[in-house]
Amino acid sequence: MERQYLLKPDRPDPKDYKYASYSSQEIKPIDLRPYDFPEILDQGYLGSCTAFAISALKQFKERNESQINAYFYLSQLYLYYKEREIEGTIDFDSGASIRDGLKVLQQVGCCTTSYFPYVESNYKNKPSIEADENAKEHKINSYSRLFTALQLKQALSEKNPVVMGVEIFQSFESFEVASTGVVPFPDRNKEYSLGYHAVLAMGWKIINGEEYIICRNSWSKQWGDKGYFYLPMSYIGRLVSDMWVTN
Repeated sequence: MERQYLLKPDRPDPKDYKYASYSSQEIKPIDLRPYDFPEILDQGYLGSCTAFAISALKQFKERNESQINAYFYLSQLYLYYKEREIEGTIDFDSGASIRDGLKVLQQVGCCTTSYFPYVESNYKNKPSIEADENAKEHKINSYSRLFTALQLKQALSEKNPVVMGVEIFQSFESFEVASTGVVPFPDRNKEYSLGYHAVLAMGWKIINGEEYIICRNSWSKQWGDKGYFYLPMSYIGRLVSDMWVTN
């Protein structure tokens, strides 16, 4: 299957809420994967990576921080439609920005898959009024932008997964990455950029003395390390377009 990398990188806005860094102490590696989390699904041929990353974050929060029964899937297709509605591209598989996905989650919410299942060919279909009503039950209060590796580590240490945009190079599609999940830092002299992809940072770890971000992908649990991959921390500041948390 040919994958699409249609995340729209987002530039900082002076009006953005900025994540507050406060810890000067050493932050230890953390892995949030053992926490209650929905199964990793496959986005297929659509450029819906933002919807998958953001809905996974929302489900993590509902399963681990609330008292409600959150054993369902939020509709990635609903969120992807509403993102494109904001951006004026509902008739196209155009991708979206993380900011617009979070804006949808704050202002509209996201319904469950029982109201709007993930059928790729239905991406142009308008969700029902019932889906819109259900979406109101799954909203966020606000969201903040992160800029540094320290802020990423701090957010993760607070059990706050981070939605991030990553520039993808040819080596990402290699057999080695698909089988081990370990992503190399790209060699720009030998490979070119394929576009940008939204993923969910779930922790960080040390591999062979180097720091790596534990990322949840949306290509099924058969890809990488059971659906996850490990991104060099050195991507931040160079090949990471934007990072966000919900509040």
